[in-house]
Amino acid sequence: MLEGLSRQIKMAWQNILRNIWLSLATVLIVVLSLFSISLLFGLDALAKEAMRSIMDKVNVSLYFREGVSSDQIEKIRANFASLPEVASTQIITKEAALASFKTSQSDNELITKSLNELGDNPLSDSLVIKAKDVSQYQGILSITEQSPYSELIWSKKFNDDYRTIANKMDQIKKNFGWVMIAVITVFALISMLIIINTIRIGIYNHHEEIEIMRLVGATSNFIRGPFIWQSIFYGLIALVLETGLFLTTVYYTQPYLGKILGIGNFDMFGYFLQNAWKIFGYELLGVLILNILGSIIAMRKHLRV
Repeated sequence: MLEGLSRQIKMAWQNILRNIWLSLATVLIVVLSLFSISLLFGLDALAKEAMRSIMDKVNVSLYFREGVSSDQIEKIRANFASLPEVASTQIITKEAALASFKTSQSDNELITKSLNELGDNPLSDSLVIKAKDVSQYQGILSITEQSPYSELIWSKKFNDDYRTIANKMDQIKKNFGWVMIAVITVFALISMLIIINTIRIGIYNHHEEIEIMRLVGATSNFIRGPFIWQSIFYGLIALVLETGLFLTTVYYTQPYLGKILGIGNFDMFGYFLQNAWKIFGYELLGVLILNILGSIIAMRKHLRV
């Protein structure tokens, strides 16, 4: 059995080398298909990171009146933190707010001079609330207006612009999921058609050898074996080349992608390394299934064994 398997593998390599230019063209098409699919995974990761970045900027800020004690503020914070729709809460004291404001405006001499002349801290204690989903902020605002401690709050700030952007990004992300499915399906069909044609040409070029194998009593499975192994090798070679090419491309283009998209802290190369087994594993499984299926289809139609 092992001897028969090794002979099938050897014949598969011979088929690949005998039609080297056709083999290279086939591998190139599969590489381009896999590269495009990996690119879609990368774009999906970028979209999620952009969404997360925007969501970090969406929050409700409650500004308390002068004289509200830290114990009261902590009690209010605990009430909001217990709500199922709230992701996180943070108290910002007026001292911390002033220090942050001075740091952000350190280059503005007029504001710095005005603060020094004013003497007292003009800012107030505040509570920053982040929701788990952008659609839940309106409910949080309603709770704030109807709560018994609403009189302790003199102002509420809700960066509605970011909420609008986040909602649009969420819709784009949902549509992108369908685009991914469509593109992957198209490339899968193209790759399968290429494999079918390659195997079909291989069968035609080796029809005399196949007839001799039949005459000497070779089984149908033995005759089919080299063509199935040939399709498997196409997939393995293509995946190895695509993985190296894609990771190299991501490594050298990542700094420019961060600047263009405004998410310079996102490590795309690290993302693919961390998820390599999942992403490239799925690609390997998919390409092997499609290639083997394509070779079986070609053999059923053109190889009468």
